[in-house]
Amino acid sequence: IFFADERPLMKSVQFWAGLILSAVGVCGVLFSKEDFAQMRTAIGIVMALSAAFMWAVYTIAVKVAFKRYDSRSSFSVITIYTVAGLAVLNALFGDFDQCLQMGRWQWACLIISGVLSIALSHVFYYTAIKQIGATIPSLVLLATPFFVLIASHLVFGEVLSSVQIVFGLILLSGSALAIWAQEKLKKD
Repeated sequence: IFFADERPLMKSVQFWAGLILSAVGVCGVLFSKEDFAQMRTAIGIVMALSAAFMWAVYTIAVKVAFKRYDSRSSFSVITIYTVAGLAVLNALFGDFDQCLQMGRWQWACLIISGVLSIALSHVFYYTAIKQIGATIPSLVLLATPFFVLIASHLVFGEVLSSVQIVFGLILLSGSALAIWAQEKLKKD
């Protein structure tokens, strides 16, 4: 709605179908969790939905603020602001001694995750926003719960139910349909 270059998606049946399938998939993955009714799960879901809303605001802010700039430069600026803010919070609330007690393996994990999960993924994300708009990257992020469930299965041995797998596939299909709608509009 905010961006003229993405408004034609509002008229696309494929986009709306993809959006609905994605939303159904996310809800299905979340609601089919065995302990869904427990308070800690409900709090976790509220936190995840709040984070999704904040990602949407972040995506729009990135598109508006860095429309004319290179993705690497854009992320560098965001990193500087973030580090400055986190340094202030660390000075106020942090425990610097814990950093000194970390071993090589913990530092390696921290650095690797920072490079892969923060720096590289954000540059790709900014590039995607610039190349295909803000809507589609946000829809693709809806696949996060499904991929987290898969990773939890591989790392922690958590078992995915067949219902969660089905809803995860629905979610991925919806995201793919929305991407296809965007590509179709570009060709028209």
